[in-house]
Amino acid sequence: MAYNFLSIILGNGKLSVASQDVGYLESGSTFTFGCDLKRYESAILGTPLELRGVIRVRRYAIFRAFFAEMNDDNLSMALGGHPVQSIGPVKRLNLGVDYTMDTPKIEFNYVHPNDNSKTIDIVLWDTAIIPVINMNFASGNTQKQAVEFHGIADYVAHPGNPFGCLDIQL
Repeated sequence: MAYNFLSIILGNGKLSVASQDVGYLESGSTFTFGCDLKRYESAILGTPLELRGVIRVRRYAIFRAFFAEMNDDNLSMALGGHPVQSIGPVKRLNLGVDYTMDTPKIEFNYVHPNDNSKTIDIVLWDTAIIPVINMNFASGNTQKQAVEFHGIADYVAHPGNPFGCLDIQL
């Protein structure tokens, strides 16, 4: 059973990955923080099934973004740091090559469109990147590429906030 403590749908905002500005994102970015719960139920002889306890199985922090422009740097980042090779004007992804997957820090800054003193800043210290790359080269189509950043908990470096932090100024 999933329980989302916090779920925020955001508008356009600025995203940095591994301290590199990857630009502004399309609206519809979301941030979710929650946990999976396991319910334990049992029946004592002659009684109905009853809840006996609930434990937290795992916690998660997920930032989902939509890129309106997918260039070679953004594609490499979305694929977890998979190298993109330039061969003249051609960009090549060497499929199946061994590489170390990046776990970059991400920072997202949202500024309210009608009042720039209202902001939301999301920071995830380390992330696993899960892309859904859908390339459609038909003319007139603006492609939104969905990329999910799953927070990786680090209790040693950040014992008070192992996933990251959320700063809200309203």
